[in-house]
Amino acid sequence: MTHDEIRTRIKALRKEAQLLRAGIPDKEDKNRKIRETVKKLVYGGFPRVFVFASYRDEADTMGLIRELISEGTAVFCPKVEGQDMTFYRLLKIEDLTEGYKGIPEPDIEKGLEPDAPSSDDLMLVPGLLFDREGGRIGYGGGYYDRYMEAHPCVKAGLCFSDQIRKEKLPQMPWDISVDLLVSDHGTLITGKK
Repeated sequence: MTHDEIRTRIKALRKEAQLLRAGIPDKEDKNRKIRETVKKLVYGGFPRVFVFASYRDEADTMGLIRELISEGTAVFCPKVEGQDMTFYRLLKIEDLTEGYKGIPEPDIEKGLEPDAPSSDDLMLVPGLLFDREGGRIGYGGGYYDRYMEAHPCVKAGLCFSDQIRKEKLPQMPWDISVDLLVSDHGTLITGKK
């Protein structure tokens, strides 16, 4: 496939995935299972977690963020700054405010400290679709691909099991795959390229 054909296919998959995610049943139960799975991962050896603040009908991270902070885990969320992201440590869930495109982001007016993940930190990555090899279709801005390229860490796609495809997703050469998938069905180690 040419780059244009891949872009066209990815665009169609994004539309399909948004409709799919909006119609996922039993989200409350699935979100509870996702939180439990993430906490097992974190307590298994990740003292620092870099996580997106959920927006609209994404797998919920707000309850997870609240629980991790209250249990002493260092939690960092991203803020879009131009074409890049910077992660800031949250001390409480109220450190988030409406940001880029209405997505909750750290309120840097509160003096929050920026930081970047190291190779042994966990990053929970959003996406519309994932495949079992770690392929990911995001929202099209490239923020996470650029960030993950520059900051190697353990990357986990966080999603509902309905968002995981058996067939390989089309990818552009610069797309970064995730190491794990975390869903309401548990954790899957990917066949990442």
